[in-house]
Amino acid sequence: MLPPEERLVRAQLDRYIGDQLYWVLHAPRQTGKTTFLQSWMRKINAEGAAVACYVSVEASQGVSESERAIPAICDAIRSYAETFLGPALKPPLPQTEPLMMLDRILTDWAAMVAPRPW
Repeated sequence: MLPPEERLVRAQLDRYIGDQLYWVLHAPRQTGKTTFLQSWMRKINAEGAAVACYVSVEASQGVSESERAIPAICDAIRSYAETFLGPALKPPLPQTEPLMMLDRILTDWAAMVAPRPW
């Protein structure tokens, strides 16, 4: 198994940010996905050109009602942002209906950390 830093270099993932591309990380359990993503997050944040935050949405796993799942995801975003980025970059909880919360929190959060290159 390669250390996370070496996997970052080999994957050349910086081009995904530069080219504004989406991607999916899919692998079996216990293969280092979380370690890899957190390492990449720290690298991105250390470079200062963008802000990255690892967020786990496992708290909403098994919740079939959007009205309950979306606020749980928003709470996870806020909690992980505070942990990894500090209280100054923790997005405020949007005061809107549950189905609009995720869009609002991500929009507001992006505005908080702007300007960024894109």
